[in-house]
Amino acid sequence: MAPERESGARPEVVDPRTIAHDWLAEFASVAAAGDAVALATLVLEDGWWRDVLALTWDLDWAHRPESVGRRLAEGLAVASARGFEIDETANLQFVADPRGGYVEAFFRFETEAGLCRGHFRLRHEGSESADSPREWRAWTIVTVLQALKGHPEAIGPRRPRGFDQPGEDWAAKRRAHLDYRDHEPQVVVVGAGHAGLAVAARLGRLGVDTLVLESLPRVGDNWRNRYKSLYLHNEVWMNDFPYLPFPKSWPLYTGKDKLGDWLEFYASAMDLNVWTAARLEHGAFDDRELRWHLRVRRDGEQRVVSPRHVVLATGISGDPVRIDIPGAERFDGKVLYAQDYTGDLSVEGKRILVVGTGSSAHDIARDCALAGGDVTILQRKATVVISLSPGAAMVYSRYGEGVGPLEDIDLTGLAAPMPLVAQLQGDVTRRIAEADAELLAGLNRAGFRTHLGEDGGGMLMAFYRHGGGYYIDVGASQMIIDGEIKIKNGAEIARLEKDHVVFTDGDTLGVDLVVLAVGFGNMQDKVRHLFGDGMAERVGPIWGIGEDGEMRNMWRRTPQPGFWVTGSSFTQSRSMSHVLAMQIAGQEFGLAPRTPVLPAPRG
Repeated sequence: MAPERESGARPEVVDPRTIAHDWLAEFASVAAAGDAVALATLVLEDGWWRDVLALTWDLDWAHRPESVGRRLAEGLAVASARGFEIDETANLQFVADPRGGYVEAFFRFETEAGLCRGHFRLRHEGSESADSPREWRAWTIVTVLQALKGHPEAIGPRRPRGFDQPGEDWAAKRRAHLDYRDHEPQVVVVGAGHAGLAVAARLGRLGVDTLVLESLPRVGDNWRNRYKSLYLHNEVWMNDFPYLPFPKSWPLYTGKDKLGDWLEFYASAMDLNVWTAARLEHGAFDDRELRWHLRVRRDGEQRVVSPRHVVLATGISGDPVRIDIPGAERFDGKVLYAQDYTGDLSVEGKRILVVGTGSSAHDIARDCALAGGDVTILQRKATVVISLSPGAAMVYSRYGEGVGPLEDIDLTGLAAPMPLVAQLQGDVTRRIAEADAELLAGLNRAGFRTHLGEDGGGMLMAFYRHGGGYYIDVGASQMIIDGEIKIKNGAEIARLEKDHVVFTDGDTLGVDLVVLAVGFGNMQDKVRHLFGDGMAERVGPIWGIGEDGEMRNMWRRTPQPGFWVTGSSFTQSRSMSHVLAMQIAGQEFGLAPRTPVLPAPRG
C-alpha cells in the first residue's frame, strides 16, 4: 500500500498493458547492455529494488536510482539474466491511490541457475502523456528465484510415481527410510512447528533428503500444550501451508488444538520424515568434512546423524525472561510463567495479577476473568493495540478470500525491503489508529497506556523489531474498558508478602496468583544450548532488523556454514520457506555459492 502523500501529476488516461510492456522492453534492452546509468533513469527518485536470490543468491536491496542502477547492473551481469517478458497469466493493472496511482505487473526471466519471476510498480512522473513510457518509472522492483534449472519441484505432472516395483510394501519402505540406519539426511530441521514443516516440505519436493526432529511426543503438541483459549488472530486464507491449503470449510480463526491436528496431518500427507520424542542433545560442525554431527536421544537410544545442513525452527524467541521477585518464598499463593499457564487452574474468586501486556498476557487475563477471577494487569510500558477488524485486516490488506493466487500475493510481499516496510506501515498505522480511535480512547480512560510503536510503525514493525510488544484485540481490550480487567501501571513489583504484592510506588494489591508474561530472550539462547557458546557467538543475534536492513540471520546464510534459521508467522514461514529451501538445494546441487555473490554494501 502506498504512502498517503501527493506526488506528481495524476495521469488522465492509463493503458496499463502498454505502459508495462514498454517499460519492461526498455528495461530488458538496457539490462542486456549492462548500462547502470540507463537503468537508473527507469527508477523513481524514491525507487526501490529488492532481490530474493535471483541475481545475488542473497536477500539484497537498493534505494534511489543511482544505487538501484548500479546494483542491478552488477547482479544482472553476474547471473546472466535474460528473457524478460511480461507474465500474461498474472494480474496487470492500474491501482489508484492518493499519490496518483501505479501500474503493476509480473514478469518472467531466467538466469544461468534458475527460472525467475519479478514484479514492478510504476508511477507517473512529469506532465507528458500518461501513455509515454518515459514518464512511468519504477517505484518498486523485485526479482525472485522461483525454480532451479534441472531440479524442478516434484509436484503436478512431476509428482512421484509412488512405487518402484508393482506390489512393493510402501509402508515398510517408508519405515526403512525414516530409520536412517543406512544413509544420512542431507538436512536436519530442529522443530516440527509450522515453520519447520514448511521448509521440510519445500526441500522434500526438491529431492533434498530432510529429517525433522521434534522433542514432543506428537507433531502439533507445541500448539496442543498451550492455554485452552488460544486461537490464531488472523484469517485462515493467510495461513495456508505450502502445496496443501486449508479446506474451504475451515474456520476463519483456528483454535490451537485444531491447528495441532492439522500440523500432524500435514506431516503425514506430505510424507515428511519426522522423528518425534527426539531430543537434540548436542551438535557440532566438522570444518574438514563440512558436516554436522548431531547427538539425538530417541526412544531411549542415542543416535548420531550427520547432515550437511541444520535448520533451527524452534520459534523466533529464546529462553523465557526470568525475574526474581523478592519475598516469593513468603508468598502463600502461586507464581507462574505464561508458558506454563494452560488454563487448567481453578481461578474463580481468586485474585490474579498478570504482569505484562503482550498477546499472551492479554489472552491469559481475559481467560482468567471469564473464569471468574478478579484480574489486574500490571502494565510496565506502553503497548501497541489494534482491533481484530478493521485493524489487523488493514495490516494484511493484500490478503483476502478470492483476491488472487497466493503465490502472487506472497511475491508482492517480498517487494518491499524493511526500510520501505517501516515507511508504509507508518501510513497504515495512522489509518488504523483513526479507525480504532474509540477503542484507544477507552483504553486510555481506563488507565491503559497505548502508543503507535517505535517511529509510528505499529504492530508489524514491533513484531519485526522485537517479536512482540503488541496486542490484536480479541476481547481483552473491551474487558479493560468495561472494568472487568483492572490496570495498574507506573510501577514495578517491589516484593511479595504472604497474601499481597507491594509495588515500587508503595501501593499494595491482594493476590492469590501471579502470572509473569514478561517475554523472551534472543533465539541465540537456543543456539547456545544446542551447539555451545562458541557457535552462539559465531552466529550472533537472531531476529530483529540488522544493520543491513534485513532480519538478522533469518532465511539466509549465517556466519556459520550450513546453519540456517526459519520461523515467524504462518504467512511469512510459507513464503520464506521457499527462499530458504532454494538456497540449501542450490548448494546441494552445486548451483549456489556458499558466500554472497555481491558483497558490496546495500542501499
